Amino acid sequence: MTNPLNIADQALIDRLGTIVPANGYLTDIGTRVHEKWIGSLLDDENLVYPCLTVIPDECPPPLKGAGAWRFNQGRKIVALVKPSDTNSCLEQLNDITADLARCLHVEDGVPNPWGPQGPRNVVIKTINQFLPDQEVPVGTVSIPVLMHVVLPGE
Repeated sequence: MTNPLNIADQALIDRLGTIVPANGYLTDIGTRVHEKWIGSLLDDENLVYPCLTVIPDECPPPLKGAGAWRFNQGRKIVALVKPSDTNSCLEQLNDITADLARCLHVEDGVPNPWGPQGPRNVVIKTINQFLPDQEVPVGTVSIPVLMHVVLPGE
């Protein structure tokens, strides 16, 4: 049996991969989705910007239901932008933020776009944008999400 948590992660990666202008988005950041810590990406001299990475985040306690658990799988989606100037950076961060918000938001009543075994719901938490500084030399957008995943239980 495939772990539902792995299925949810893959559904998130697949959905982020749809962020390209051909799908009505402002950027093509969906062509550069990683699953690495930010430090290891920044160490990669061949990294193409802007890019996304998906990293683990806080997971609140699961909720017990009838024969199953609702697990709140926390992930943080972080976009990295290497600007040529500060004004360019803010523009890029805004375009990426708009694309990510559109990609992750699902209207009520719409059939689950995450796939039949993917997360039942994805909740967007607080979105943060940061301009480059001495500690982190790239601009970033950070979007924590909670994916509600059903786990078989007793």
